[in-house]
Amino acid sequence: PKGVMIGHRSLLNFLLSMQGKLAFDSSRSLLAITTYSFDISYMELYLPLLCGGLTIMADRASAMDGHGLKELISEHSPDYMQATPSTWQMLLDSGWSNVGDMVVLSGGEAISEMLKERLTGPGSGAVWNMYGPTETTIWSTMSLLGHGEKIMIGGPIGNTSAYVVDATGGLAPMGVPGELLIGGLGLSLGYLNRPVLTGEKFVRHPFEKSGGLLYRTGDLVRRSASGELEYLGRMDDQIKVRGHRIEPGEVEEALRGYDAVTDCVVVSMADGHGSGMLVGYVRAKEGFSKAAARAVLSAKLPLYMVPSVLVAVERFPLTPNGKIDRKRLPRPDLSQQMTSQYVAPRNETEERLAGIWRSLLGVERVGVHDNFFELGGH
Repeated sequence: PKGVMIGHRSLLNFLLSMQGKLAFDSSRSLLAITTYSFDISYMELYLPLLCGGLTIMADRASAMDGHGLKELISEHSPDYMQATPSTWQMLLDSGWSNVGDMVVLSGGEAISEMLKERLTGPGSGAVWNMYGPTETTIWSTMSLLGHGEKIMIGGPIGNTSAYVVDATGGLAPMGVPGELLIGGLGLSLGYLNRPVLTGEKFVRHPFEKSGGLLYRTGDLVRRSASGELEYLGRMDDQIKVRGHRIEPGEVEEALRGYDAVTDCVVVSMADGHGSGMLVGYVRAKEGFSKAAARAVLSAKLPLYMVPSVLVAVERFPLTPNGKIDRKRLPRPDLSQQMTSQYVAPRNETEERLAGIWRSLLGVERVGVHDNFFELGGH
């Protein structure tokens, strides 16, 4: 959407790096499921062509459906498949298991601990965590994930450099969070007809006398003792709710700690009066209870980080690229948040108080035993 200009040299460097890292040769096959408007599709099309291998192209309906993908994998037995975490989750939920030792490439958004553990279970094939912004040509770092091991985004691919810098622009010490800056042959030519934005994001290389440029990713990372990078989130992902700065990923991780939650997304949304509130969308298992979920969250998080509203959904809406489409998440019906059996106001005082709550919280009905905070109050 920003008009990123990728040079032929950058793409070729990426493909040759993937060929070496993934041991891809003429005997290998890859199931391509990504729409060609998403840059990661370039690997699916060009890597097999470069090596004389086989690209198996999924039809759109199968690529968007877990059961359809499961059938395609069973029919063709590809050696590799690349997808977003949301698509891998959809595939696992269809009952798929990686019995054929297919190499799993996951990228495009952060992979959760729960999904990583399912993908790397006993008998599974190699699982790679892929990281990279479009501005540095598809994937810039990669890490082989292990069961029970920490999720990392690894180290840079060939002819690529990665620096972790602090707020002053100096190199951050090992283990200290900082912004990730990327340089090397994968660096794009900037944004088409947008010189100001290009100048903001592509900065002069401060650590090499030869000059050159580095791309400011806006991603917060830290470097481990082994030299691998750990992704901590977007630097601008923090949201402010009632004066508190909140990292949605922290809330999501705590919510996944409730065993009746399969997956979740936490977003900030304006309430009926324009104030911010946290809303948690969950894909729930049988036995899910909003009260129990709140109890789990309250035991791990300060009160201001506990979502005011929890909404159970059957599936998350996805963008054409397979990422969770937060803009299409359904607007919550606050009246459905009540966990107690409805009891109507029984006297004038209760009726007046219920009327105040209805007006303040923007709900149609308030019962005597309803909880103010569970209705979105604060």
